[in-house]
Amino acid sequence: MGMGGAKVIQGRLIAVKVDDEKVQAQRQAQLKEQARKRQLPISPNQTIVSSWLVYFTNFTPAQASLVEIIVLYRLRWQIELLFKLWKQAGGLEKWRSHKPYRILCEVYAKLIGVVVTHWLSLLSGWVDGERSLVKASQVVRQYRVTMVLLLADPSRLVALFELIKGLILTTCRLNKRQKHPSAFQRWVDPDRFALT
Repeated sequence: MGMGGAKVIQGRLIAVKVDDEKVQAQRQAQLKEQARKRQLPISPNQTIVSSWLVYFTNFTPAQASLVEIIVLYRLRWQIELLFKLWKQAGGLEKWRSHKPYRILCEVYAKLIGVVVTHWLSLLSGWVDGERSLVKASQVVRQYRVTMVLLLADPSRLVALFELIKGLILTTCRLNKRQKHPSAFQRWVDPDRFALT
């Protein structure tokens, strides 16, 4: 199938009917709210399409099955969630001054903190994927003042990093969920969780 305007893009169109009545009701409510805001009526086609999950991909069936496409599509939100975590945990959307250079300095300092937090999280064994970045960032934040105080003493700073890594390894596991499975659960067992 081809899509696009002047340039046709070859790909695969996938449509899956939404069986969950609760999800259908949520989608209908969103559609009604959008129509209300735009002050436009809901067309019959919009009502029909809201009952379907529709994907367009350039993956061939040999490269990714229907279930894998659905899981991959849902995983894209992990990037958005990571940026959201960085903004909230790092406090990137707030600053304490009105002077431009102080604001810039504070933003750079917070960005360094976000990078160090993420770096420590990744170094702490992200091989199995069952770690929570939210929990890991909370552990790192508990020691941020100590890190700053140890900047002049590299050996003690490295020892603190090892302590933090150990805490992340032992305390920052993802909670297993049946009703709303995590992205990792969907990735590991797509046949079971793709359509939940």
